[in-house]
Amino acid sequence: MSPELFGSPLSVEVGLQGTVLGLFPIGDAPSAGFAQLADRLADEVPNVVRAPDVASLLAALDGAGGTLRTIELGAIEYDIGDLVLPPRVQLRGQGRGYTNLNGRVKMGPGSRLQSLRIFDSTGVGVTVEGNGEEVLLRDVIIDSQGTSASGLTVSGTDAVVIDDSIIRVIGGNDANAIIVDAGNALRVTNSRVESRASAVARGIVAAVGAFKITFKGVTLVTDGDISFGFELFGGVVVVTDSNLRSTGAESRPFSSGGAGDYRVSTSTLAGDLVAFIGGTGSLKIANSGLESFSGNGAAGTTCLFSYDVNTNLPLGTNCLP
Repeated sequence: MSPELFGSPLSVEVGLQGTVLGLFPIGDAPSAGFAQLADRLADEVPNVVRAPDVASLLAALDGAGGTLRTIELGAIEYDIGDLVLPPRVQLRGQGRGYTNLNGRVKMGPGSRLQSLRIFDSTGVGVTVEGNGEEVLLRDVIIDSQGTSASGLTVSGTDAVVIDDSIIRVIGGNDANAIIVDAGNALRVTNSRVESRASAVARGIVAAVGAFKITFKGVTLVTDGDISFGFELFGGVVVVTDSNLRSTGAESRPFSSGGAGDYRVSTSTLAGDLVAFIGGTGSLKIANSGLESFSGNGAAGTTCLFSYDVNTNLPLGTNCLP
């Protein structure tokens, strides 16, 4: 929290974690100004509750929501079953190699997961539901396993941010690392996403409709008899500084069956087909390496400028070895 003084009568501007909370008068009527500041801080400053075991964790969640609350977890295992994280509540562990949650987590608007690992053997993982504030996962591992397994499912119209995290999904038949419903914004940075299955493995599955997905500094790996990095039916996808690698008999970093605007730059794409774009979708690749390609280009190909897979025409220059 950093105060700055302004004007006459004297006022103080207070910021918290880079956010300006307001300008509060302390000159002519200092008591009124500090009263306003105290009221605002009560809404914005999270209260911290320590939860060294499951019972204290559930007690801390009881009645939470609405105001910021951080629940600090210990370096132990928590058998949580189905855990509902209310709006504006953060679970903060001691590190993803130390704090382990066994079970499933449902996140409300404005909630956060930080510095912990979630393991789910039923294939559900983490779900985000509801409308409202941005949801954040930082320094988190999600391990999900099951016959049909998902790592993270995003519904409602929340914006979801994943940073410095790992999502690993292993499915007996099929696996989906991240499922995004229409109307959502998903931003993934400095993370690794893996999906592996004997039949169908998908990295990102997005429904028909408007959404935006942004990848920056992400490694996306899919491995299955059929494997898709992105399976899309519309929306906008922007990928930069990332590595998309799909392996299997039918393997494609990008697969789209509908309208959409997909852009890749300064990245690497690998698969038996780099992309299959149907419908009216368009994939533009710039300054990226293609380890395999269907049509124009071969192994080791680099798109120096931009190439539109849908029209099979270069936008700046063609893909050159």
